[in-house]
Amino acid sequence: IDICPDNPSIKNLKTVSKTYRTMADVYRQMKTFDEAIVSIDKAYKLAIQTGQEDYILNAQNEKSIILTESGQFEEARKTCALLIETSSEKKFKGFAWHNIGHSYFREDKLHDAIIAYKKALEIKGISGIHHFVTQKDLCESYMKLGSLDSAVHYGELAVSIYDSEKLLPENYDLFDYLAKLYYDKGDFEKSRESRQC
Repeated sequence: IDICPDNPSIKNLKTVSKTYRTMADVYRQMKTFDEAIVSIDKAYKLAIQTGQEDYILNAQNEKSIILTESGQFEEARKTCALLIETSSEKKFKGFAWHNIGHSYFREDKLHDAIIAYKKALEIKGISGIHHFVTQKDLCESYMKLGSLDSAVHYGELAVSIYDSEKLLPENYDLFDYLAKLYYDKGDFEKSRESRQC
């Protein structure tokens, strides 16, 4: 990282920006959010120098996630709003709307979360994994509101693309949600099937 300023080619700037973004993600996972913010701000400044939109938008996206996880919900939403306003890439607009939804979910503002998640799903060009995660989050939001039919609807939509995507273990909780939802609706057979997934 230290040698890059002596050789500020676009290639080096991109490499160092990506390195700082990776460091920020590691700090975020360690829940050392101050260090994560410092690293992602460095990544963003270097990304600006590259002039590469995807590097700039990735840094903004990561910052919004860090801010949400550190409880700075309003700042996270401001970062997302800037991303939505400046991005020419639809997928980043989708990420931003999802992150806005997640920030509201973390604040237990479930109706606002649902609106934002649905805006994320309206954007074409986002990946199957992103669709899966957003539908799973809608399922969980509706479940917390006690809207069983809507929760099942989005849970089943997520399951319909589950097999085609490589998913992280934390996404497997969808099957626990559905098992509980089916049980609460009195469909004990489907509840058992979901538990066996």
